Amino acid sequence: MKKLLKTVIIGIFTVSISTGCVRFSKEDTETNVTKESSNKVFKEWIGEKGIDSIKINTMKNNVKIYYHDNETILIKGNFKGEYNYSTENNSLNINSTAEESDESSLTIYLPKKEYKSISVENKDATSKIFDVNVKNLSINSNDEIDVDGAEVENLKLSTGNKKVQITKDTIRNAVIETKNNAKIIVDQTKVNSVNMVTDVGDIFAKIIGNKEDYQINYSKNTTAAKERQITAISNKGKVEISFI
Repeated sequence: MKKLLKTVIIGIFTVSISTGCVRFSKEDTETNVTKESSNKVFKEWIGEKGIDSIKINTMKNNVKIYYHDNETILIKGNFKGEYNYSTENNSLNINSTAEESDESSLTIYLPKKEYKSISVENKDATSKIFDVNVKNLSINSNDEIDVDGAEVENLKLSTGNKKVQITKDTIRNAVIETKNNAKIIVDQTKVNSVNMVTDVGDIFAKIIGNKEDYQINYSKNTTAAKERQITAISNKGKVEISFI
């Protein structure tokens, strides 16, 4: 009987290793060893509860983040490359690298609640966030960034070569920066303060509110006379700000 029990335990351990997934029993800690994906669709449910911070570091993966009607976080991927995640102290950290960016994707589905922070570092692929409620949202990329229908206290977006667009969002404070001729588009958005800076790209902002409530700045080092500030600076591009 002891020999049989030992054989079963060894068999279970072998299966766990072959799946590429090792979880530790330490409280509030979950890890996943690096896997290689053969460009197949995969999905992984994150069992730990109470996660309120998401950090994504990826390359050549088109990232999308949504809410869904489930109390568990779901990660879906479709790419050839490497991927791993870890959880600790209510934070989920995801790292991935795809070999090609055309159709490669990494999609995160979150339970519907307010999050402390979501941070995305993404190179050579798009980043799109939909309908989330988060205190601090930061995206740094050299590709297109979209934030749609989100509620954010502090927003920071930065990209090198592609446009940044935020649409139908509610934001307290925002800093948006692009390089080269990348556009900044703010559409139908409520915002208390926004600072938009680009090298030579265009800036188009359509703000929900009254123009009289805002101080509009077209250069740096302007003395603040009102609480609500809109700063739009482009060295050579068009700048258009309107209110609805």
